[in-house]
Amino acid sequence: MACELIEVNSQDNCETSDGGIYETQMVPGEQIEDVTFDVNGNITNFTMLTEGQWKSYTYDDDDSAFYNQTGNRANKKITYDQQAFLKFAGTTTTKITFADSLAQCCNLVCIHRFNSGVAIVQGIDRLAGGGWAFTKQKAKATPSALSDTGAGEDRIEITIGSVGRNLSRATTLSKAAVLAL
Repeated sequence: MACELIEVNSQDNCETSDGGIYETQMVPGEQIEDVTFDVNGNITNFTMLTEGQWKSYTYDDDDSAFYNQTGNRANKKITYDQQAFLKFAGTTTTKITFADSLAQCCNLVCIHRFNSGVAIVQGIDRLAGGGWAFTKQKAKATPSALSDTGAGEDRIEITIGSVGRNLSRATTLSKAAVLAL
């Protein structure tokens, strides 16, 4: 991408800017054969190896879930440390099995749905010329099972980390459209 300044003015409107994420769809990266972008760089489609592999996760509604991308610059090279955090209250056999299974995935692709309405894709980089690749460091989950104390709650926490060559792209696909792929 070439240097091009684009005007942005957050002062002229009253758009809602709620932070956090409320839902995530995930698939093993090996299931993705191709990614389609529109002229604005938004992901408009995934060509899948096998239909029906995307899974949806709704975590605690306590404003703890997030997806952050922190830029790092080393002279002319810039990368983005990408981290998602998901919390599921209550430790159950099903949640432990889910966490153990997720930890075995070495290349996740995640669509995080923001409270502000945008959906951002972790695990895919848009390359110069419109191509795509998995992120420089593929998205991997690190689960934790926490009992906490009697004053708190037991829970499963998932951190999904990756390093991107550029900021994650938005997708125009709805949850229903993703789950139908």
